[in-house]
Amino acid sequence: NTTEMRTAFDLLIPTYENKVSTWLAGIPESNERAALVSLAYNSRSGSTSLPGGKKNGDILHFLAA
Repeated sequence: NTTEMRTAFDLLIPTYENKVSTWLAGIPESNERAALVSLAYNSRSGSTSLPGGKKNGDILHFLAA
């Protein structure tokens, strides 16, 4: 049911929001952030298997443009 799905979403998503915030501090609320949260949620290991290194700066540069 919709209420149960919304409750589960509200309980789970903050974990993945925090992973994105830890991985890429300062990323604003945006469609791009939503995509990164989705990537974190759908990662195989359930951990922050998000891209790293130079890609972080590239993403922030893209978002600032």
